[in-house]
Amino acid sequence: MAGLSPRRISRTCMCGLFLCLLPAGAVVRGEEAAQAQTASHASPERTTKNAILGTWQATLQADRAFRFVLKVEPQEGTSPSALLYNIDRNGQPHAATEFFVLGEHVEFAFASIGARFEGRLGNKGDVIDGNWKQDGAAKSLVFQRATEATAWEIPALPPRRKAPTGVSLGYEVATVKLANPEAMGSGLRVRGRRLEAINMSVSELLQFAYELQSRQVLNRPEWADKEKFDLEMLYAGEDYPGDPECKAMVRQVLAEHFGLKAHPDHKDLPVYALTVADSGTRLTQSKGDPNGLPGLGFRAPGVLSAQNATMVDLAQALQRSVLDRPILDQTGLSGRWDFGLQWTPDSFQFPDRPRDTLVDTSKPDLFTAIQQQLGLKLMATRAPAVTLTIDHVEKPSEN
Repeated sequence: MAGLSPRRISRTCMCGLFLCLLPAGAVVRGEEAAQAQTASHASPERTTKNAILGTWQATLQADRAFRFVLKVEPQEGTSPSALLYNIDRNGQPHAATEFFVLGEHVEFAFASIGARFEGRLGNKGDVIDGNWKQDGAAKSLVFQRATEATAWEIPALPPRRKAPTGVSLGYEVATVKLANPEAMGSGLRVRGRRLEAINMSVSELLQFAYELQSRQVLNRPEWADKEKFDLEMLYAGEDYPGDPECKAMVRQVLAEHFGLKAHPDHKDLPVYALTVADSGTRLTQSKGDPNGLPGLGFRAPGVLSAQNATMVDLAQALQRSVLDRPILDQTGLSGRWDFGLQWTPDSFQFPDRPRDTLVDTSKPDLFTAIQQQLGLKLMATRAPAVTLTIDHVEKPSEN
């Protein structure tokens, strides 16, 4: 499944600052060492867990100011959970993938956005002064302990979506036009009931709508790969469209505006099997809506962020944007996950993206990174795979 989010579903990140944040069951390390280190010069309430339990607030100065609310709460029989809310964006909770306390040193990692906060707890236990590090840049960030009087209000989350019924209502209206040839980036995003496809080719739309990799789409004309389009579709339902509804609308617009006629088949193809590594997974369970939209985006070549995503979503994102063959999900993992993946792309990955001279070549290759960072494996093999043969497709007239 493709990476869809209420603000973006893209192979190329279409928003400037990723602020997906922290889940329950985060890892807290070094407690025994911290207790030994602080016992001689710290009061009991400042040791490890008790030192940072509660609600914290900070303002990050980026291209604009973003207010963060950090909630660190105890969990019975396990380490405390940490949830971070960006209340100036959408108020969605994000779970910490690492949570490290050692004496006065406090550290959070947010793998799903490639960010890390490192700070020092103040003497009075009411300030954590440190740095927010993301995408190679560091910014000063100071969390202050909130009280009932000073606490910022966290926006109410929208009602959770009902489970999909399998029946798509399609769109009320759709528009198609040629994309600006100078446009940078491409992808899909949902804004309320509106689905937008930005700077996408017919080939990319087919891959998204039918959950295929490029080599599974057969007999397509040359222009279907080269010419780019902008599409807008207004969902006919009352709620925002989910992932199945978005795919159905794209299939509808391909049939009605591009005259698509195609038939499915099966073919034995080289594929990658996505499995769980022997060491076990290193994924964080998402706190997002299980019926809501996943969010996957490449902030740069070799930097993938994912929130509320399934393993099928991960497979779809990698096969469409990175790898040259289909990926079969054989992990057996259900549910939604938050994670991040960073690697050094080789010369064959991201072929339609200009090579960034600032790519961090110290990262491992994709196959090593996915095992080290996610506890998963990609194994090359051959298997029967679904294909889609194009019988007819035509360039649309603008409307």
